[in-house]
Amino acid sequence: MILVPFVLTVSGQSQQVSWIPPITAQTLNDIVVWQWFALNPAFAVAGWALVLTGGTVLVRRSRRTPVIPEAPLAPSLLAIAVPWIVVPTLGLIVASLLVSPLYSPRYLTFGAPAVALLMGVALASIRRNWLTVVAVAALVALAAPQYVAQRMPEAKQNSSWHEVATLVATERAKHPVEKSAVIFGPVRQHPAATTRIISLSYPEAFAGMVDVKLKTPAAEAGTLWEKQYPIAEVTNRFDGVDEVWLVTSDKQDWRPSITAKLGALGYDLDTEWNLTGVNVLRYER
Repeated sequence: MILVPFVLTVSGQSQQVSWIPPITAQTLNDIVVWQWFALNPAFAVAGWALVLTGGTVLVRRSRRTPVIPEAPLAPSLLAIAVPWIVVPTLGLIVASLLVSPLYSPRYLTFGAPAVALLMGVALASIRRNWLTVVAVAALVALAAPQYVAQRMPEAKQNSSWHEVATLVATERAKHPVEKSAVIFGPVRQHPAATTRIISLSYPEAFAGMVDVKLKTPAAEAGTLWEKQYPIAEVTNRFDGVDEVWLVTSDKQDWRPSITAKLGALGYDLDTEWNLTGVNVLRYER
């Protein structure tokens, strides 16, 4: 009964994870490849082989180790690592099947240390040092492409947020105006969010701009995403604005509708840039 208020509060936020898909055949690939091996199938094959080998080594050791009654009770590495890997994943899968979709590979990243421990046990069990060196080198080679890919500018879901921010900052510096505004449209991979998250990630690029559609920031609204006005309700925010920027997804394309609405307010399209997953437009009056 003590937890009832907490459960009610949490359930009231269920829409925050409404984007999570139900359990399908794809979920198996998510668990085996995505969850701990970052979409790297070759690394996943080698990793799981080592995890299973490490688990087997620990089971054999536990059978050979005599039980010492006087020794303090302490969980073995096997008793720690295996439940660490299995229980959270299985729990989310079962909850997703019985209640509501909750499983997402990113939610299980905290199990990566347990996977690494079993891989380490397997590597340590190799009797010849040179073979251990070769095995470690092979793992590094397998993991390297994904490691590098994750550090590229568009690594986050093929996004171009840094490019967008750099473009806006550069163009504003080259063509300064007394007052500018920005309209944030949809953003890929985040159904309830807007491209405003680009400005939150790189605030310097958008500093001083009038955020036309913003009603209540997320922090003040107590929600994951902010609340917005329709443009028709905030046309007064365009008073004295010399230029308007539109930052919108190329999937949910706001360009035609915003161009028409701004045209009625006296703005003409000046320049358009098409970046990965994002369209950036500048209007002038």
